[in-house]
Amino acid sequence: MKIFTKNYLPGVMVLLITLLVGTQINYAATGNLVLGGYTYVPDLTLDGSGTGWTWDAATETLTLNSNYNGVDISIWSNNSDVINLVYSGDIFIYSHFSAISCMGSLNISGDGGILTLMSNNGSMSCINAQQNLTIGSNANINIKNSSGIAIECFNNMTIKDNATVTCSSDGMFGKGMLISGNTMISTTGIVNIRSIYSYAVDCNNISIEKGMINLWAPFNRYFTSTPNTTGGSIFYNPPIITSLSENSGDIAGGTSVVLTGEFLTDVTGVKVGGTNAAGFTIDSNTQITFTTPAGTAGTVDVVLERSSDGATVLLKDGFTYRTPTGIFDADNTETSIYLNAFENMLYVNNAEERTLQIIHPLGMIVMQKNIDTVAESVDLNILSPGMYIVSITGNGKNIVKKIIKR
Repeated sequence: MKIFTKNYLPGVMVLLITLLVGTQINYAATGNLVLGGYTYVPDLTLDGSGTGWTWDAATETLTLNSNYNGVDISIWSNNSDVINLVYSGDIFIYSHFSAISCMGSLNISGDGGILTLMSNNGSMSCINAQQNLTIGSNANINIKNSSGIAIECFNNMTIKDNATVTCSSDGMFGKGMLISGNTMISTTGIVNIRSIYSYAVDCNNISIEKGMINLWAPFNRYFTSTPNTTGGSIFYNPPIITSLSENSGDIAGGTSVVLTGEFLTDVTGVKVGGTNAAGFTIDSNTQITFTTPAGTAGTVDVVLERSSDGATVLLKDGFTYRTPTGIFDADNTETSIYLNAFENMLYVNNAEERTLQIIHPLGMIVMQKNIDTVAESVDLNILSPGMYIVSITGNGKNIVKKIIKR
């Protein structure tokens, strides 16, 4: 663009703006955007938007939010185009083909939430990048192809910044990753890669600078080539947590929890909120039973440890400690009574060889029990809601407290 000035009329200055050929605005990306098989942006040089998505032509950025309807995304750009995909919130995309495909290079980043991609096609990949694939800032992506390849990239792939990536394939010929060029993993996050039948990572040249990499594969088929490792940690077939039978319990601890998962045989430690479990047993390769330790009110992580290689697996916010409704310190500091209104249980500690009575306000004894253990629990479910008096007598002492059964 050139700007000329000329005295066109006496005393008047006129700006003549001459637009030369080729100086009009041309955005780099060309092609179209297809969502769920329908072309929503016929020309990538134009902006577009819909429910849960926007396409910004100037920055070549597709933005998704949690309102997105979950249909597959195909970006039919040129090979030289670099497309940015930024998501926010929890998004789930399912396709019988590729959940996300891009003819050019694809950069994925996040702004909170988890991007979950699933497909079921033995001849297609869940993410398909025809050029370079970069997964970076704040991305947390869960990718699964129940028949084929989870991630396929025809050039170079990079996982960087603080990205966390989980990819798995259950197919007979499926792989966690199939990368034609080079792979670089340099993230402060976690990379989980699993293949049920074939190699977890099929790549001629893979470099690992930092990050925790967990791999699961049959017959030690982890990599098709030995990785160049200058940092980070690689763990092979580490424990997996699938579910917990109980996800909350009392701050006093003592909750029995059945943990279901895989590769549990070699687990050497269980922690709840950073504290060792009060005890645990390995029931099988897929089940552990543990008892929660005492904790403080709030949500905490559950962690499994394997000492043979230092592997750890974390279930984020897996267990919640509840504060009992009303904690009553007895007059005798060696004895304590507290009521857990959530469970309708009364807990008595250090009151052995004494008699416990629960008395109705009208004076009737509605429950009586001899205490013969250090930690005694009393089920109150048979009582009607209301106020009661708890009396503990013995050894020349009498403790009286009021409780409210809800």
